[in-house]
Amino acid sequence: MSPLDVEAAPPAAAKERVTIVPNQPSTLRKWGPALLAIAMVVIVNVSLLGPTGNSIPSLTQRHHAARELRAARTAAVLEMEVDFEEELQRGRDSVRSIRDV
Repeated sequence: MSPLDVEAAPPAAAKERVTIVPNQPSTLRKWGPALLAIAMVVIVNVSLLGPTGNSIPSLTQRHHAARELRAARTAAVLEMEVDFEEELQRGRDSVRSIRDV
């Protein structure tokens, strides 16, 4: 018999099934990129804002004025009186006119 001759596998071995269990990825391999991204975000924030937050700029006069205007407008809107029946009628009229087109 020469070394190139191949013998047939026995029938019992052909019926056996081999189950291959995949390896679970390690915790570092699974969560490493996410942890690295979080660490980079923290590093960038600390470098921009300073370790104690001292580099945060204060609000300018323009920001304060905008805040006051927003608060005044919100107060004015909340003080308005609303006629619900008139609002509902206006809504129905606008819907009818849209559908008639």
